[in-house]
Amino acid sequence: MLYTCFFDGACAPVNPTGHMGIGAIIYNEDGEIVFENSHYIEEAFENSNNVAEYLAFLSVLEELSGIMTPNDKADIYGDSQLVVHQMKGFWRIKEGRYVECANEAKELLKSLKNVQVWWIPRAENTIADELSNRGFIERGIKLFQKKFAKKK
Repeated sequence: MLYTCFFDGACAPVNPTGHMGIGAIIYNEDGEIVFENSHYIEEAFENSNNVAEYLAFLSVLEELSGIMTPNDKADIYGDSQLVVHQMKGFWRIKEGRYVECANEAKELLKSLKNVQVWWIPRAENTIADELSNRGFIERGIKLFQKKFAKKK
């Protein structure tokens, strides 16, 4: 079985400390959805976009760990360069709110065989993006806050 997975995370209307949304979806080789996750987390000091991205990625890894057999393969796609490059070993896990999630993800990824992680442009990650934003939309939370208002 080949699984195709997508993940995305968001922190809004401010990053860090805003509300978080995570989105993830897994398809089997027949194109059927075997896992879908859209989760909202209230604003908190420890929240950030990178934490949200990692929580979405972790949800994919946790689901794969429960459904994959030794001969299965999985491709995981995300638009977070940080997550993808750190999980591929191109970038170090340094410091910040995301470190605990990143280390957990790295260990879980190591335990899975035949799993590849790939970066894709945001425009190719629309379904996971929609899933990550669903909680914001349902609650009327603006996804972006203007930092610089025009003076009149």
